[in-house]
Amino acid sequence: MSRHGKRGPRWWVRPLTAARHGADTIVPPRDALAQALLIVVAIAPVAAVAGLVAGSDAVLAVLLGLASGAGVAVATPSPQWRAALVVATGIVAAAGAAGHGHAVAVAVIVALAAVVQAPFSIRVGAVATMLPAVAATFGSVGGQWYVAGLWSAAGAAAITIVVTVINLTGPSEPVPSAVAWRHAVVTALAAGTAAGLSVHWSVPHGYWAVVTLCVVLHPVRGETSRRALDRFAGTATGAVLAGVLATALPVGAGLAVAAVCALLMLGWSVAANERKQLIFLTPVVVLVGSSGLSSTALDLAVGRTVLSTLGAAVAVVLALALHAYERRRRPRPVPEGDG
Repeated sequence: MSRHGKRGPRWWVRPLTAARHGADTIVPPRDALAQALLIVVAIAPVAAVAGLVAGSDAVLAVLLGLASGAGVAVATPSPQWRAALVVATGIVAAAGAAGHGHAVAVAVIVALAAVVQAPFSIRVGAVATMLPAVAATFGSVGGQWYVAGLWSAAGAAAITIVVTVINLTGPSEPVPSAVAWRHAVVTALAAGTAAGLSVHWSVPHGYWAVVTLCVVLHPVRGETSRRALDRFAGTATGAVLAGVLATALPVGAGLAVAAVCALLMLGWSVAANERKQLIFLTPVVVLVGSSGLSSTALDLAVGRTVLSTLGAAVAVVLALALHAYERRRRPRPVPEGDG
């Protein structure tokens, strides 16, 4: 008997064992789409309250907190590790905002946020990969540090509670200590350098490169070129789609389309289809971001495309390098009859 009773889990919390290999369609499987809709309905009030209380900076913080805390959907950590991820999200967000405008400070903060991933990877799995991206984003856009920290933690806590209540978590997949620390150090060097340089050179939306790097480069055992290139393809496709939508749609229609893309993104995330998840992630960020910025949607889309492609390309190279290094370190089988 399952923990859901004799009849098994209800349709809205049923495991999606076959969704990973879904057909070539833009619409996620029904179960995944229903779960994504539940998440949106549950999270929307948090973002609305944040906007009413503290403005658009708080809404951004909630969204970044959601992205960071969503790691609990891929593993079932203990309550202590869930709480630790919420706290870590708030801390790196506050630190990033406090370091805004100071290239060296931002680089160090982002690097430290990357290192913090390692304990999570070792004990739970790849649940904390977005921490450097959160720090880099606030290091670039700035804002009041306490607003960034409080509302990012609120967003992470909200998504943690929702995915726990609807039983969306899966089995933990701890990463070997050596693999986790190598990934953390490599990410720290790459993401910290990219974040620091983007602040030093005042690159508009330079944090996109760090965000994409964190999305593509995962601390997993035996990372393969196919998985890395799959995430790269999803990001690149999403960047092109975002450019088309950003130039063709007015602000009102753009926000409506962004909401639809957000639902599709969550649906494919639930269905464990990384490529399609990333295809719809970029339009969400570009269309929402361009609605409240002085730069045009086209400028934002082009910048996102260039920086995302750059970040993804760097991540693929690093992923392949780490994979090759791990293969060289594996003991070779001893031929029969030797010894």
